[in-house]
This record gives sequence, C-alpha cells and structure tokens, in this order.
Amino acid sequence: MVKVGIAGVCCFPFLLDTGASDVSVSPGLFLAMVEGRLVTYEDLIDVKQYRTASGQIVEGLRFRMPPMTVGNKTVHNVVGSVSKTTSDYGMLLGMSFLRKFPAWAIDNSTHHLLLG
Repeated sequence: MVKVGIAGVCCFPFLLDTGASDVSVSPGLFLAMVEGRLVTYEDLIDVKQYRTASGQIVEGLRFRMPPMTVGNKTVHNVVGSVSKTTSDYGMLLGMSFLRKFPAWAIDNSTHHLLLG
C-alpha cells in the first residue's frame, strides 16, 4: 500500500499495481474530486475497457488526475480511471503514475516505494 496525496489532501491508500495501465480510483473519491472542482469536464478523456486481475472486463471513465504526491514527489497529468466496481480499498497506483519517473524501485527490506 502507498499513501498518496491528491491536490494537497493527504493521504489516500493505493495498492501499487504494475499490471494496471492507469491509476484507478473509487467512485466516491472521483465524485469528491468533481464536487471540489479538482476534476472538470475538460479533464475527461474517454471510456476504456480494462481487464482486471481476475480476467473480468470493466469499463472505466478515463480522466486527468489532479496533482498526485508520494513522499516528496509530485506529478501532474496522470491518467486516472473510475469504474463502478472499484472500492475505496481497491484503488490502484498503476503505470500512468510510475511512468512519470525515470526510475522507480521497491526496497524489499523496508517495503518502501523509491521514486527517481
């Protein structure tokens, strides 16, 4: 699990998932970002089909996330998605976040995500 700040609000629990192409948020978090005007109509990208780890096909609305912070690293323009099947404890920190860094690793002794 990785604690992620979104638009300066800390911290939301995300599961690091290198098999996830995009960041995945729950409908509740997405609604809060829309209501707080952190995500607007201009941030919406498209609807995409995703295959879950269990092989299920789900549709997700893709959008541009507000700034995301892990540790002392903040990134912008990360692609996020929301699906009605994602729970508050099933949010995924996927490759659309990790690709923003030239290097990243997991320290197996401390279980920390290292971002380069």
